[in-house]
Amino acid sequence: MAMLLHLQQTLIENHQTLVLSGIPTQLRVLLQLSNVENIIIDESASVDGE
Repeated sequence: MAMLLHLQQTLIENHQTLVLSGIPTQLRVLLQLSNVENIIIDESASVDGE
């Protein structure tokens, strides 16, 4: 959890985003629970939504 929060802070400071493809369900749930899911863009979710 601490690593995710550190990653979120670093990305915010550098005005960057992280793009992943095919995030496993368990990781997606962890990100949602930790409130840092907004730092990650899941390419597979955006493709599925089109």
